[in-house]
Amino acid sequence: MCQSGSGQYHPAPLLPEEGWPKAVGVGVAGGREITDKSANSYSGLYHPLTQVVPTLGRNGLSLVTLVGLATAASGLTLRFGNLNSRIENLRMYPKGNLSIPASHGQLEAILKEPSGTPKGVGLVCHPHPLGGGTMHNKVVFRAAAGLVDAGVTTLRFNFRGVGTSTGTHEEVSGGREDVRDALEYLAKEYPGQPITLAGFSFGSRTGMEVGMTDNRVVRLISIGTPLDKYGDYAFLAAVRKPILFVHGDRDEFGSVENVRKLVEQIPTAELVVFENCGHFFDEHLNELRDTVKRWTEKEITSDKVKTEK
Repeated sequence: MCQSGSGQYHPAPLLPEEGWPKAVGVGVAGGREITDKSANSYSGLYHPLTQVVPTLGRNGLSLVTLVGLATAASGLTLRFGNLNSRIENLRMYPKGNLSIPASHGQLEAILKEPSGTPKGVGLVCHPHPLGGGTMHNKVVFRAAAGLVDAGVTTLRFNFRGVGTSTGTHEEVSGGREDVRDALEYLAKEYPGQPITLAGFSFGSRTGMEVGMTDNRVVRLISIGTPLDKYGDYAFLAAVRKPILFVHGDRDEFGSVENVRKLVEQIPTAELVVFENCGHFFDEHLNELRDTVKRWTEKEITSDKVKTEK
């Protein structure tokens, strides 16, 4: 962590799992560049201590421009200008291995298949694009790996305006459309296969609303459900598909108490809470992967038994 006289830079926990070089966390404070050379990290909107949004350029992560600084009893707040709704391609990311047709052009995506005979297909949706969220986010990567471990062919994609995905960011409404386009791709390429839909943070908010009413989606996984951030998750109380909630007891964007209240309204819901765990599951990534794997395997087995009866 580095400090300057006029500001403080905190490397955010929104680490992607793949493709990052050392020392990419960059900020500007008091007219001076400050760089964290000790960790694979970068500044993101969801940092619990600061609210930092990186300005991304066509040639990689550029310097963010500090336009305002305010301090309050709760801590330091940083505000940055030059925030575009378009998040350009980053050279440090590995490119997706396919492009999905979308209403605005295409979605960059990565598809991974399990060893052995697949037992369905899965879709994982990433956190908020304006907070640095991409399909390479560490939580998304581990959730997708858990599905693959369970025998599910799994797709993760970049929302519009991220990486080489076309279009510009349009908050929840645009996110929902992108989830629908991704589901259309899976249904076309894997007709008749049951779909498991998972989403982290913003990916939960968009993915759960679409997946709960899409008959091709047979089960849902909501990770780091940001109930307090959005305040409009009441729709999810009507879901009757199997749904797993994975949450940290110290989540900054959805108190575990509020998540429990929602879960109590859903007869088909299960909740797994990690102790001493924040929104980004920093010390619990392997547990997250294993939890997704075990629950998905259990649900696949349960569906198989029901079919055979």
